[in-house]
Amino acid sequence: MSAGPPGWRRCGACEECFENLSSADFISGRDRGSSGAVRSSSLDSIRARFRGLILLAGSPREGRLARAVGRSVLDLPVRSGNSILAVWATQAAQIAQVLGMPECRVRVILNKAARKPELLGFAEEFPSVKLSVEFDREEFRGTGGLLRDLADDYVPGDLVLVCNGNQVVLDPLVGLLDLLAQVPSDVGILASEDGAPLGLKLFDAGVFREIKSKGFVDLNEQALPALVRTHDVRVVVSDQTAIYPVRELDDYIHALHVANTPESDTRADPLAEDWFESFRLVEEGATIATGARVHDSVVLKGGRVGAGALLVRSVVCPGAEVAANAVISDQVVSGGGSRPREVSR
Repeated sequence: MSAGPPGWRRCGACEECFENLSSADFISGRDRGSSGAVRSSSLDSIRARFRGLILLAGSPREGRLARAVGRSVLDLPVRSGNSILAVWATQAAQIAQVLGMPECRVRVILNKAARKPELLGFAEEFPSVKLSVEFDREEFRGTGGLLRDLADDYVPGDLVLVCNGNQVVLDPLVGLLDLLAQVPSDVGILASEDGAPLGLKLFDAGVFREIKSKGFVDLNEQALPALVRTHDVRVVVSDQTAIYPVRELDDYIHALHVANTPESDTRADPLAEDWFESFRLVEEGATIATGARVHDSVVLKGGRVGAGALLVRSVVCPGAEVAANAVISDQVVSGGGSRPREVSR
């Protein structure tokens, strides 16, 4: 393998998270600098080969949050009128602009059991983003098998950024792409300093053909450990990232807190306490009665919050109601509604 750039290191701290990738090379991203400035020379090297994003947004089992809200996680709001998928579209438009591409393709790939995102009206705002929502071509293929099934859509040498779609990326994605582009490889994996994968991988699409064409293949547990034995797989360690997976309620509320307080110390300290209100997201079509307080919470279309109720770090689902004077904290309020309870003073 070729020598790495300044900051090259083999990261023992990553072995726990990437135990099956023990022969991979680890690169430190510290030389990017705290500003996250884009290095045009790195992006120049991939401009002609870059073919867009693949957002893996399915799951073998629907999470409790998605099941309760009755919609795709990608349709959940991040800021007023701005869903998780809309954030991805914004990031893709910036990539197209910086790379000088007429369009950046974004393929949302779902397994057949997953909910399809429906709130796509934002797409008209991004003419440079070619957005498609697709279901996997065969059932029970896993994330690795799914990429194998897409292999014929690309030629060897094409570069694709494969992402965990169910997350909120607040750092400029073009800067993270630049960081991966600084380390030419068959597969570049972005990780945090403690070795945790960050859900972004830059693939030479020719590698997809090396994944098993039949049966279930998990990308992280099966495909990557096999690829590392025959291909140049590198882990690029970044010391400054703002990437927040959305699996359960706590994940979602934390992502919203950071997204809506850009200068908050929470970006640097994920364990920081939330002593002040940072957001209230009330979708059009939701009802908030007089005297109700919504603190770091989300009320989705069709949800209702009664008079005098207090909602803290919670989500009210479509058709659900928070009763008058109820106090709700750290809950997903679904169709069953809620009852008031006394609060000690």
